[in-house]
Amino acid sequence: MSVRGSIARLQQRVDNAKAAGHGAIETYLKGRLAYRKSLVPTLEQRSKDLAKVSDWCGPNPTADGATP
Repeated sequence: MSVRGSIARLQQRVDNAKAAGHGAIETYLKGRLAYRKSLVPTLEQRSKDLAKVSDWCGPNPTADGATP
């Protein structure tokens, strides 16, 4: 996987470290992977919330009366 920042790429790095016998690096990367996976539900929820805000803002004028 070549997408920087992706969970799949980080998983591949963990696998590579394990295969190479780099225990300390594997442990470090596993911690980063667990944290990144824990962010997924929050980010998905925020994306849904922002879509709702965008839908609401479209037809509603701004505070000064102008349309966005």
